[in-house]
Amino acid sequence: MPAALKGSEGRVKTTKLAPGRWRARQRVALPGMDTPKDVTAQGETEAKAKAALLEKITALTTAATTATKPVTVGELLADFLADMPASDLSVSTQQNYEGNARRSIKGHEIATRTIQSLTTGAVQKHLQGIADDRGWREAKMCKSVLSNVFKLAIEREIINKNVTLYCSPLKRHPKPVEDDTADNQGNAEGKPKKRRKTKLIHDVKRALTDAELKALLAKVKTDPRALELNVVPLVYVMAGTGCRIGEACALYWDEVDLEAGTAHIRATAIYIKGVGVVRQEHTKTDAGMRDVKLPSWLVDYLTEHKTTLVPGTIGPGSAPNTPRQLGTWGEFSEYVCCSTEGTLRDPSTGGKRLRDVLVPLGYDWMTGHNFRKTMATLLDESGATPREVSAQLGHSKTSMTQDVYMDKRRDAVTVGSLLDGVVSPSTSSPIILSAVVKQPA
Repeated sequence: MPAALKGSEGRVKTTKLAPGRWRARQRVALPGMDTPKDVTAQGETEAKAKAALLEKITALTTAATTATKPVTVGELLADFLADMPASDLSVSTQQNYEGNARRSIKGHEIATRTIQSLTTGAVQKHLQGIADDRGWREAKMCKSVLSNVFKLAIEREIINKNVTLYCSPLKRHPKPVEDDTADNQGNAEGKPKKRRKTKLIHDVKRALTDAELKALLAKVKTDPRALELNVVPLVYVMAGTGCRIGEACALYWDEVDLEAGTAHIRATAIYIKGVGVVRQEHTKTDAGMRDVKLPSWLVDYLTEHKTTLVPGTIGPGSAPNTPRQLGTWGEFSEYVCCSTEGTLRDPSTGGKRLRDVLVPLGYDWMTGHNFRKTMATLLDESGATPREVSAQLGHSKTSMTQDVYMDKRRDAVTVGSLLDGVVSPSTSSPIILSAVVKQPA
């Protein structure tokens, strides 16, 4: 019989409950328990009740001993990754988790620590180190992976608390991005100089102003590089809808009603290792399955874009671009924001091509995600409710839209300008009007 706590003498107490019904009880301290526990069992006779009690305590002791056996984060991580294919996580999320685990957990000191020994402070220190070295987004995903590892440990009754839930918000530092630029002037011997690297700082919190967005659209529409890479429709669609880049890449012409001025967002483009780029027939969240109202300037552009494209040519037929034998695309491709070959565009490649265009135009601080920030901020400034803005972006929670996607650094300027209307109402209107958003039936 397992030893009881000191002072209890380990004595088994039996009680006759009824004819042919006995109860046996003993107070014991199981491994890993801070407080004693009364264990009881019943049987037809006193002897059978004691035997049942012994069997029950033995089983509890074995389970408690197994649960307190040191298990490393790396071991649990391997089990979590192995079980992922059977989970309800999307394919893209599984790939992202695998990559993050390889980069930010495996090979790090935290992987060798036992799950029982990890404290909130240790996890916080690891995550902040990842944020400083690899960026805030990498650290945020690393926290999600570690949280799933802790959940697995809790399910196995190894621990009873997920310490990642108690971590403080990470300090966000702009992550320098290396940009290779060629120097064509050559050196003294006439040989091309080596490519040099400059540091670009992406301002993930910044949103374009109304005037800045107008200027950007005008520049991109006539930029030879943007036309050559077929980036113009990608910029216009993302700026005019606030959709994610994967949603823009997956948008069919059949899902755009130019007469009604609406777009039906139903899918996203993802890259699957070993398969390639595919159209996933659902968006990142259920709220992402939405109908959005297009601003008039986007309807005008898409109408022009669809009717002036020439098969096998990069850009509109009137643009001075060299025809290429790349198949048919544009109005002849099913995708609005297709690749230069007319096929489904890889969002990752699309983001790189987007930066290839934006950097020379002076928008080196931007990524495709800034268009979503811009949409949220301009709609907010134009008087749209948080719920309307959230629906436009495809967020399931309005708090996400307000806390993360609206540029709060412009609040003071915006609120101050509202005082102008006290004396003389402003007649100006932002480039993006409040969109009429409907969730699909």
